[in-house]
Amino acid sequence: MELNLFGKFTLTKDGEPVELRNKKAQALLVYLALTDQPHSRTHLATILWGERFEEQARSSLRQALYALRKAVGDGLVIGDDRLSLANGALRLKENGSGGMLDDFFLAEEAFDTWLDTTREKHRKDAAFAAFEKARQQEKAGDPEGALATIRVAAVLQPLDEQIARMKIALLAGLGKRTEALADYTKFTSLLEHELDAAPQSEIVELAERIRADDAPAATAKSTEKAAPSDGAGGFNILIAPFDDLGGGDTATFLAHDLPGQIVHATSHGLITVNLLPEAKSCDEGKTQMERASEADAVWLLSGSVRQIGSRVRISLTGSDVKTGNVAATDAKLISEDEAFEYLDGVSDTVSAMWRSRYMKLGRYDQVVIDRLKLARNQPEQFHSISQDFFYQTFYSDYSRASLSALENVADFAISEFPNQAHYHSIKGWAHFSYTDLLDANTRLEGIRTAKSIFEHALLLKPDQVIILLGLASASYWLGYHDEAEELLARSNISATAVPLVDVIRGNSAMFCGRNDEAIAMLNRVIENGAGLAPLANWYATLAMAHFNKSSYENALSSANVALEFSSEYWLSYLARMASLSRLGRLSEAHETVSAYHAEYPAANVHELEWLPFTDELVKRNFLDALLDAGLPE
Repeated sequence: MELNLFGKFTLTKDGEPVELRNKKAQALLVYLALTDQPHSRTHLATILWGERFEEQARSSLRQALYALRKAVGDGLVIGDDRLSLANGALRLKENGSGGMLDDFFLAEEAFDTWLDTTREKHRKDAAFAAFEKARQQEKAGDPEGALATIRVAAVLQPLDEQIARMKIALLAGLGKRTEALADYTKFTSLLEHELDAAPQSEIVELAERIRADDAPAATAKSTEKAAPSDGAGGFNILIAPFDDLGGGDTATFLAHDLPGQIVHATSHGLITVNLLPEAKSCDEGKTQMERASEADAVWLLSGSVRQIGSRVRISLTGSDVKTGNVAATDAKLISEDEAFEYLDGVSDTVSAMWRSRYMKLGRYDQVVIDRLKLARNQPEQFHSISQDFFYQTFYSDYSRASLSALENVADFAISEFPNQAHYHSIKGWAHFSYTDLLDANTRLEGIRTAKSIFEHALLLKPDQVIILLGLASASYWLGYHDEAEELLARSNISATAVPLVDVIRGNSAMFCGRNDEAIAMLNRVIENGAGLAPLANWYATLAMAHFNKSSYENALSSANVALEFSSEYWLSYLARMASLSRLGRLSEAHETVSAYHAEYPAANVHELEWLPFTDELVKRNFLDALLDAGLPE
């Protein structure tokens, strides 16, 4: 069977069309074909039906599977819980006209975002392939063929400077100087309009030589680097072939397959990931790091796989290409069945490598904003990039610096799309969470501001779950517990689907004196929702629930864990000093007060009067414990 990836969705068998009218079944086939790996039913239901009730989504998935099985027969492999396409059951047709599935739209955010990201990656891959082909044609003495090929690359990536430079040099070398200069003017205008950026010196100097009628012949020197630079279209990270250290067929298979799977799992709106190009005859003697440097990569990820009985050991090393220093390492001994699940951890490692570079440079938000400027005229891609940054922040890098950067990105997105509720929601969550990591008094003002942001977003889109959850979070912190419960009920979503529901209800239960309920909810979140980053916040609230029950040892234990995760959350300090105070360990309590004042110099007990305890006696016990610990009144 053959699936046409270009233009209209078309499935054929032996040249004859195969009927598959169910849109979700079509989407399921596209997803299984392009990801090329098994997926759990839960994952597929979430991708295709989004935020519906789990049972309803699973029922709909069964209907789609029935339709798909009728179309592809034994080509669909259905296990106990995982689904995939049989090897060789489907051939992807990629030489059609138009963009990848241009007219395919599902109206499900998760699937459409994934497809948009896949389309963009395909465009970048195609541009890179065309760029490489044009270089080889130029070296082989075929400048006309090289020009025709590089024109294709320029259409796919119009803002890539190396592609533009090669095209201009080829035009000039073929005597088409007027067209070359017109192309230069068009490119620099586009660069200024889309990125508010000036061209690099190499392309400026090339244009000046052309104007002086001293244009170089079209030579490989004009394109001496093998890939675009680390900008809007460059490869931030390259994945080297994995070493097969032996032990069995599984190790051989994974060593061959994992690099490509990593590219698919991690290349998205913010990070550009690709495989390290295969070594050519001229690369003999060059190390992988040298080849990565020639390809303008920032990081190189290498790995190895060894099979030990029924288990496999996967090792990863991420290195800074410029310095050669190791930036990240990871190793796991896992079962064969868990090998592909390990990709989630790989994605986190790759994301952390990319983030660390720009966080150190203090320009993380500007890098993301530059990417968004590229996507001004592509709302789907614009949304994918902003959403990606949002999830990276909350799942991997929950800190003041990243949350402040996220709010700046949200402000830019709102300036471009002022009526998009989603971007106001991101701003609300960023502001709410950023002030959560400041002192308690600033926290109160931050909650009020965040609440007003969420309320505005809700006017734009009254039923968006993430907005309702944000408004519920702000409401319970301000003491509007009934309003928070109404908003949660209105969101119509379960804690099983979104752990944040348990977080909100757990916090509310703690302040309302339902401490056993709070402890149960927060323990469930910690066990099941550990993918989210702000674990310090949850352990701190858990400590407070134990404290309210006079379980001071348990409270101290949870507070200590919270501080191990982050030193930026004020409630962790308060829970620890109050617990130590009630346990009579005053010298340790005084030390915690000193550490708290190092983080929050003006902190005092009076500024905590706003905390929304419904029982005044519980609040007084907590505040008195802080006074006994030595926190100024």
